[in-house]
Amino acid sequence: MSSDQTLDSNPSPIGCLPLLDGFHPPTVFAHSRFPTDEQSNSILRLADWIVANGIDSPGNYRAARDLLLRKPPRLTAGHSLTIGRDEAVVQASCRVVSVPEISANVS
Repeated sequence: MSSDQTLDSNPSPIGCLPLLDGFHPPTVFAHSRFPTDEQSNSILRLADWIVANGIDSPGNYRAARDLLLRKPPRLTAGHSLTIGRDEAVVQASCRVVSVPEISANVS
């Protein structure tokens, strides 16, 4: 960041996406970073659980294991992420976020 509170940026080194030439995003954000030790320990806890119980078994870490298996999120009461034929994207989004509980223990 320069002294006049502006963010200086450089163009992509590989020059990809020429359609975006001259495009300047209206906002930027900073990523939060967590200590590497905590990330490593978290992955090790997940791996230990998978070794002991199997990747697709019922139990803890279901959401993380579903991500590894490329499964869609599990919603309770038969709710679906699929947008209905007569449903707008906004309506589908409101429906999904209003599900009272996202189950972590559904097998």
